[in-house]
Amino acid sequence: MESIINSTYYEESIFNTLNLKCKTYENVNFDSCVFEEVDLSETKFSNCKFLNCKFVECNLSLTKFSHSTFSDVEFETCKILGVNFTQLNWGIIVSANPLIFKNCNLTYCNFNNLKLQKLIMVNCIAQDLDFSDCELIKSDFSNSDLKGSRFNNCILEKSNFSNSTNYNINPTTNKIKGSNFSYPEAVNLLDSFDIIINP
Repeated sequence: MESIINSTYYEESIFNTLNLKCKTYENVNFDSCVFEEVDLSETKFSNCKFLNCKFVECNLSLTKFSHSTFSDVEFETCKILGVNFTQLNWGIIVSANPLIFKNCNLTYCNFNNLKLQKLIMVNCIAQDLDFSDCELIKSDFSNSDLKGSRFNNCILEKSNFSNSTNYNINPTTNKIKGSNFSYPEAVNLLDSFDIIINP
């Protein structure tokens, strides 16, 4: 596929090695489509739908998804810097797994106040993300670097943080019952108690 046309329905289409930087798309439906090595940085998607789509080695830095929807969307080895995922229309998403990130750089993204049960974010650089007031039950953050990411008033029950690093999660302001943490990083959970831990 050479380009994307507004107000078009694409099914099982493959978009490969395209430069679509800074473009604007409206009312486009993508069903079971694959994006490979596509530059979508600073691109604007308005009222678009992504169903069962996959992005591989794409650049989505500062991409905007105003009033668009994701359902069963996977990102693999993508650069996704500064994306505000709260701009999506989450009210009509019915998928149990709306977002999957593998081996991605997600620095400075915003997920504030979203219900993202079973979010998958594995082997990612996930620094300086905002998860404040999120519902993240049964999510998977394993092997990810969470340096500077904000978990404030979150529901993280039964989530997986095994082998993840640099997280700062306050057990008194976040619900973490049943979650999986690895030593020695699990010691970070005690930071909020202002105590001294001897080696």
